[in-house]
Amino acid sequence: MNKETILFTKEEQDKLCGKNSFLINKTLFEDIKLMSDGEVKYLIYVIFEYVIYGVIPDLLNEDQRFVRVAFNRFKCDYVKDSKKWLETCKLKSERKKEDWQKRKKNTTV
Repeated sequence: MNKETILFTKEEQDKLCGKNSFLINKTLFEDIKLMSDGEVKYLIYVIFEYVIYGVIPDLLNEDQRFVRVAFNRFKCDYVKDSKKWLETCKLKSERKKEDWQKRKKNTTV
């Protein structure tokens, strides 16, 4: 198994672990149509290992080329969506902090 290059800080990784879901874009289904049942099962395993543990099992065998292509597409989408979700969380947190400070200021006046 390969350790994935660190894309998120420890704090971001912890926050992502608390996220209950992620999206799989429809474009991935085009790749899945070309795969055997065994390849689809392996793809689900690889996605699980990546999302839960941040590890990518080796995908170097020639017979895993469809899994490798599909997983790379998934990984790009997952990273992009995760970064967007983390940014949204950060903005919401900042907004709540600003609102709290405004309320605190208004009640002390």
